Amino acid sequence: MPKKFFTLLPLFCLLPLAAQAAGRADQKQPMQIESDALRYEEASQRSVFTGSVRVNKGSIVMRGARLDIQQDAAGNQLGTMVGSSAAPAFFRQAREGGRDEFVEAQANSIVYNSQTGVATLTGHARFTRLQGSTPMDTVTGQIITYNGNTDIFTVNGGAAPSEGGKASSNGRVRVTLTSRNAEAAPAPAGDESKVLKPSLQLKSGGRP
Repeated sequence: MPKKFFTLLPLFCLLPLAAQAAGRADQKQPMQIESDALRYEEASQRSVFTGSVRVNKGSIVMRGARLDIQQDAAGNQLGTMVGSSAAPAFFRQAREGGRDEFVEAQANSIVYNSQTGVATLTGHARFTRLQGSTPMDTVTGQIITYNGNTDIFTVNGGAAPSEGGKASSNGRVRVTLTSRNAEAAPAPAGDESKVLKPSLQLKSGGRP
């Protein structure tokens, strides 16, 4: 079956790859979507894509089995990408001000708000910062929220649902930090744009 290709507001056009940018610039780019099938509801401005869904929006790449998008009158999109039993939903974005640095994430579902630039990962969430193709820092939890504009993420490690639908108490935040290359040039004093900043309030539903 041929794949459907769809571009959402704003602009109703495709921009060249050279125009792709990170952070706030991603919010201004059109959302380009490929899938096997599409259902569009004009009255509600809702689009549902199914089957090998792939999204490109500036430097942002998302993949999954199903994408539900609601678009407002201003052209802002709120999209929910859901994974499958074979593969979780996937998210990738270039870091604001980073030199060949990216963030990659996966979860059962990923909600992206184009107006705020915030991605919310829910269910077996995993978030990794990469330098080129080398993983540097990795964090896992039940819910991870990442703001691509500020480079700040928050993690909630608890209240993971069990098979019976009840919240379990064994959720924990887990972080793996990699030592930086000592030969790498340090960032200029006062420049925090290249430092990934976690929230100071990491939550966990597990016992200490």
